[in-house]
Amino acid sequence: MRFKVVRGRLRNWIAKNDNVFRSSDFALGACAFVLTALASGVGEELRARGVQIMLAQAGIGIAVLAVALTALAILVGLLGNEYLRILERGDPDGVHGAFQPYRVTATVGGINGFFSLVAALAWVAPTFLPIPAWVLQSLGLATSTGLAVWSIWGTVLLVRLTAFHGEQRARFIDSILEAKRIAAVQKEHASGGQS
Repeated sequence: MRFKVVRGRLRNWIAKNDNVFRSSDFALGACAFVLTALASGVGEELRARGVQIMLAQAGIGIAVLAVALTALAILVGLLGNEYLRILERGDPDGVHGAFQPYRVTATVGGINGFFSLVAALAWVAPTFLPIPAWVLQSLGLATSTGLAVWSIWGTVLLVRLTAFHGEQRARFIDSILEAKRIAAVQKEHASGGQS
């Protein structure tokens, strides 16, 4: 019964967030997964360095998580009541939609860090499955690499997105100041004309 609940929640999440799997960062991660799986399947030297590679990728995952959380903090700092209203009106998903790339990148970075560390520790563990160890090692390395590439490119996109929000917020503030200046001039003219 518990499996059905989890499966139902996963289906609902995928249905609500299908754009995550249509993004350039996911596509690059998927390509990296396939290429690494193929390369490590035939290249013993790559598999021989698998533990070191995955430990480095675990560090990358933790670093991406930290950068994504920092970028999210910057975005939250940019959000004033006026900008929140603009996000609510301008995006069908509102503020939730604006935060989604930050959540996804942080989550993928965290999963990458955790998965890479576990896969590195399990690298030499005996397998009780009727699958050759090199196949499991190749899949572990490919998954770790795919997650690392996904999270790294997602971080690059987050920097661009955070800069975009900062620029939009600055333009919005300039527009407010200009509107206040025009209103003050109009008020001055209106009061000057009545005197």
